[in-house]
Amino acid sequence: MFDIYVDTFVSWISAGGGCDYNFYLTQSQATAAIIGAPQTLNPDIAFLVAAVPYTLDHTASLQLYKRNSAMQNTLLLNAQVSNLVTQPALHQCEPDGQEIPWHTHTSGQTGHLPVGRLSAASFMPLEIVEGGPQQEKVFAAASFNIPPHVVDPPTNHRALFMLFWHDRNGGN
Repeated sequence: MFDIYVDTFVSWISAGGGCDYNFYLTQSQATAAIIGAPQTLNPDIAFLVAAVPYTLDHTASLQLYKRNSAMQNTLLLNAQVSNLVTQPALHQCEPDGQEIPWHTHTSGQTGHLPVGRLSAASFMPLEIVEGGPQQEKVFAAASFNIPPHVVDPPTNHRALFMLFWHDRNGGN
């Protein structure tokens, strides 16, 4: 049985930061760890209902955290990223749109994500994010590891959570 939530909101919590949720890795920058800016969900109180992770190939990790006013971080969700160096993929690089042909990797810690590999997670019981004096916020963190590619354009990456949350004043 599923609960029905009234006044449920969706927030995009990006590890990449910025409006476009993008950042680029070049051949000379084979690894990167990024942490997004902490986001306030509600001035009063919010209940986290579910989180849907979204990331592209070569992701080593993707996490969702809660931070309180004392700057203490609490891990809420560690998305299980299971990518394979043997999984074939075709990259389309931005900003020029050049495609890297279908390929696999023989080295490196991370590879390509099979379709549908990341799955949504629900918070049971509901995770509380307090506003007011507590000013709790949520943020995402990700890391990437890319074996060298044979082309020069940067590889585009995105790492974010689509976070569903419920306003406690909205009713249930």
